[in-house]
Amino acid sequence: MSVGQPLDAETAALVTELRQMKAELLADGNLLKELNRQNEEMDAQIEELTLSERNLRSDLAELQEIEHRHQGQLPIDTLRNLDHVLEYEADSQEKVRQNAVTLRLMAHELLLRTIMNERVAVRELASQEAQFERDCNDAMRARKLLADEVERMARQCEGGMLKKRDLYNELESMHREQEELDAEIRLIEAAIFRMKLSAQHIGAPVNIGYSGAVASVSAPAFSMSAAWDSEELIIDPLGGRDAPRC
Repeated sequence: MSVGQPLDAETAALVTELRQMKAELLADGNLLKELNRQNEEMDAQIEELTLSERNLRSDLAELQEIEHRHQGQLPIDTLRNLDHVLEYEADSQEKVRQNAVTLRLMAHELLLRTIMNERVAVRELASQEAQFERDCNDAMRARKLLADEVERMARQCEGGMLKKRDLYNELESMHREQEELDAEIRLIEAAIFRMKLSAQHIGAPVNIGYSGAVASVSAPAFSMSAAWDSEELIIDPLGGRDAPRC
């Protein structure tokens, strides 16, 4: 099939099918990129949830250990009878000692629970700070990629403008050369016309041949001759002539 020849139906259908396949491949590629991005986000979330689960399991194990060590909850009667402990109307010294031990254990357990809550809060704060750091890193990477892309596009536009300027300069130079060549061609045609008029003025049949080859812009090359029966008339481009020669 030659260039410019219209495509037949089968070839046109094949080209259309190839274009559709190319469009589908591009769409699938974009979908794959989006799925990969979502997978990365889900992996980060799963990692955060795994870390939170690990911290919660550790806290639960510590709570169970404390509960097992202290043998259940605190007796409620201790708080109710706390006023009696502070008063002087105690039943016995043993009763006072038991109440004091119970109160001391309750204070220790409250202190342990407070420490554990502080540890959980510190871990949660550390997790939030790590997430904030990851978000900041992602934002900085995205900003750097955007800046690199903007710089690349700026360089590409600058290169395109420079190339366009060079093409305009080259086109202008070609236009000037064309004008100079047109002017020289008109001068050559005028010289040929003057030589024809000179030959007709002296009554000689002239056969002037002009070779269109131009050696350079400033020095065109051409040759002319005139024949007159058995005599030869030599005519130069400036309008002069030599005497007839036999």
